[in-house]
Amino acid sequence: MAYYLYDVNGYVADCASITGLYQLRVAIEEDGNPHLVDFINAGTSLITHELISGLVKLAKKHKEGTDVRDIVDNMLEAIEKSELVIIISDGVHYTAEDEEEPGLMDHMEEE
Repeated sequence: MAYYLYDVNGYVADCASITGLYQLRVAIEEDGNPHLVDFINAGTSLITHELISGLVKLAKKHKEGTDVRDIVDNMLEAIEKSELVIIISDGVHYTAEDEEEPGLMDHMEEE
């Protein structure tokens, strides 16, 4: 499974694999920057100076060619092309109506 970066207009760039996103989460939690922690926990953020500077500082803590550095560098490039927000998503669109539709397991339980 992969994760992608979106903005208000849609897809911007590929983000990371599950493992890569986990490594990024660990790096952000170790770093402790509250803007990055909020971003990784929510999966979305307004594009702010604090977000960008936090990502730049995080990138500098990791050697070039490491997964975390590559993901952060990619995010920074995506942010340059993005408008207003940056969103991490698996690409599956979920709406409130999805809760109302019965799933496969719901049908099996009725039998």
